[in-house]
Amino acid sequence: MSYKVCTTSFDRVARADELLSTEFWQRNIQRKLAADALSQFSDKDRFVDLLYERLTSGNFNTEDVSAIVLIDHSKSLVRLERSAHMFAAAHFLAEALSLLKVPTEVLGFTTSSWQGGQSRHVWEVDGQPENPGRLCDVLHIVYQAFDDQQDAAFNSLSLLFDKNVLKENIDGEALEWGLGRLSGRPTERKVIFLLTDGVPGDDSTLLANGETYLWDHFRSVVERIGEMSDTCLFVIEIETAETPDFDHEDVDWPDLLIRAIERIPQDISRFLIGSVFKDAQA
Repeated sequence: MSYKVCTTSFDRVARADELLSTEFWQRNIQRKLAADALSQFSDKDRFVDLLYERLTSGNFNTEDVSAIVLIDHSKSLVRLERSAHMFAAAHFLAEALSLLKVPTEVLGFTTSSWQGGQSRHVWEVDGQPENPGRLCDVLHIVYQAFDDQQDAAFNSLSLLFDKNVLKENIDGEALEWGLGRLSGRPTERKVIFLLTDGVPGDDSTLLANGETYLWDHFRSVVERIGEMSDTCLFVIEIETAETPDFDHEDVDWPDLLIRAIERIPQDISRFLIGSVFKDAQA
């Protein structure tokens, strides 16, 4: 079954600061959770220095690279341990890329409502035709655009602790969105970092199209990226004490598994040196 979308009329792209709560107490809680997450880093400064030294030593070329950090905002992040890991990984990765002067966008993806939202209502009014395609209202979030200051995301990433934002996740379309934003970049090499803690999921879509519908599309997009000569996908998976959701045995990609928040500076620094930029050696 080919992938399609029932309607895009209710899809939305929003700046992260538009979504941050206006409630002073809630913003304070989110800031505290963010600070607590970052305080758990071990030897951050040492690994930042190592990363900068290794990747600016002349053995690697990071000058002709553009990057997108694409963050899953799925409902599983309502578990504080997972949201803390996701926030800390995204924050450190964005900070590292900024340090290396790699032009970077920081983006997020979720849905704007539960149970299909207005898209499902349209489908129901139309008589519920079979195989309607994606059946939910997509929300794509811009934390930091290429034209922004390259530390712009740091002030709004605490949105990852807002339970009102964390809903469903349409990973395949999010990757396509990221690809579209990268396509106009005048760099020889383009990199997408997908930060995720689970498989694509939206109950409304899966009930109407079959349980593998979103995964099949996601896999096809991953395979398409794998055929590109100038674009690479790297996956950073968040795995905490709960049973991991992510089973990707039928997809081949370089990836990093995050299990311990205190090791994030070490793990991501070594990942950037050993996997991401190893093929960009001058």
